[in-house]
Amino acid sequence: MAALSSRDRLLTTISHVEPDHVPFVMHFHEYPQQELPAHLRHRSQVERAERLLAIGLDDTLQLTPPWRMHPEVRTRVWKEHPAGEPYPLLHKVYETPKGPLAQVVKQTEDWPHGDDVEVFSDHNIPRSTRFLVETEEDLERLPHILGSPSADQAAEFRRSARQVKQEADRLGVALEGHCGSGADSAVWLCGIENFMIACHERPAFAHQVLRIIQEWEMDRLGLLLQTGVCDIIVRRAWYEAPCFFAPRRFRTFLFDNLRQEVDAAHRAGAKFQYIQTIGPHALTREFLDLGIDILWGVDPVQGGADLARAKQELGARVCLFGGINSYVTLGYQSRDEVQAAVKQAIQVLAPGGGFGLLPVCSIGKGIPWEHVEWAIAAWREWGGYPLALRA
Repeated sequence: MAALSSRDRLLTTISHVEPDHVPFVMHFHEYPQQELPAHLRHRSQVERAERLLAIGLDDTLQLTPPWRMHPEVRTRVWKEHPAGEPYPLLHKVYETPKGPLAQVVKQTEDWPHGDDVEVFSDHNIPRSTRFLVETEEDLERLPHILGSPSADQAAEFRRSARQVKQEADRLGVALEGHCGSGADSAVWLCGIENFMIACHERPAFAHQVLRIIQEWEMDRLGLLLQTGVCDIIVRRAWYEAPCFFAPRRFRTFLFDNLRQEVDAAHRAGAKFQYIQTIGPHALTREFLDLGIDILWGVDPVQGGADLARAKQELGARVCLFGGINSYVTLGYQSRDEVQAAVKQAIQVLAPGGGFGLLPVCSIGKGIPWEHVEWAIAAWREWGGYPLALRA
């Protein structure tokens, strides 16, 4: 088969057809630019894609629709350092037309947001002494900070989407739209312990939190799909893993909302990608019934994925991205171990297409670039179709 564009390669493998070679994608998370080889350093997603494509890897460009708070919402931020507290407390209050929403966090040495508190941040979860959404009164106020974009924002987004699409077409890469984050958003707003306890003890409250988030997300997803430029719609779901949502609870709280997003993407001609990196086997039936196209994050080390089982149970209908671990395998193992992991992932997951090699979940700081190059070398040796390796 002649060499394909990156976009065609990804879409071919998502359709469970063997392309010219196994796609290899990687995501960078806080990876120091100075630790990258000079030819891979980048200042934008377009530069990143250009540089990765130049060495034969695959990449995508991403779009995220805007949002805004109700125009009447006003915010106040201040800092206190009570006696006996090891850290200052940052207070942020959103004055909404229905009353205040308040968040209080400990400003630890590693707090990344300066003297501010963001609505959505993993850093809020372990540091908050008061979360934005804890009571029924908070639910009345929440929609005022999860608002639709203004007409000007929407128009600017459509213009930007056309520009990103032009760059994606020039590069020959797929374009991803990101906006879904159901339980992730609920956890950021409520706290993880609070929300999981609410699912058990206050299910009506938990459902209402998720309903408000879903209405907000579907509005943004509609704007995203109206542009007509996305090949793939992406939902992040780290907090929807089975360690938080066992199958019965997943069906009760998450399934219907997710199915709404999957169906909307499919009606618009886009594929649906679900990001989950832990324990995929517990939710196999849910993934199949939802009709997702891509399960992103199949990790045999920290995620507990059995690659052969994942291929058997999901591989005929769901494209699997992952196969190797980043932080343990690439971070600490020897060259032989890294290359053996790549070889095994290709051998087990690649036959018949439906597999993209991905170090799960990202190339983060502390991973030696030399180790990444070991994985690339093994992929170049073993990743071409027809496969020299067969399970």
